[in-house]
Amino acid sequence: MIPNSSTLNGDLHPNLTSVTLAGEQFPAGAQTAIFRIAQEALSNAARHARADQINLSLTATETAVHLQIQDDGQGFDPSAADEGMGLPNMRQRAAELGGAVMIESETGMGTAVRVTIPLQESDAMKEVRMDKPDHLLNRISLAGVVGGLLL
Repeated sequence: MIPNSSTLNGDLHPNLTSVTLAGEQFPAGAQTAIFRIAQEALSNAARHARADQINLSLTATETAVHLQIQDDGQGFDPSAADEGMGLPNMRQRAAELGGAVMIESETGMGTAVRVTIPLQESDAMKEVRMDKPDHLLNRISLAGVVGGLLL
């Protein structure tokens, strides 16, 4: 079980919502991609936002998984951001699974990163799907992915 809040780097207190889904609904590699996107968004918030609070929400519908990381930090102008590698990598990971990353931020108003990953495989992922239905990646629950973010 994941605690509702925990200390991150001694100062930030992330609020977590956990979700468990049957792994068979995920395209191959989706859990790892969601974990890496969340990890990068939390890292960016911890490094740049000067936030007092970061909220992470992971929810699922019948057709998609929705990840949202929102902070109350200093925000930034996404159109003027020097993107480095973090934001493009997040977008690429989501796009490879047929998903999308939306970043909403305004100077002084915090930042929200919203990710949607469809539960049905994209055409590109069908080509690289793992043939083993019992593969370890298909058995990891999202609660475990979110829990790993605190390590």
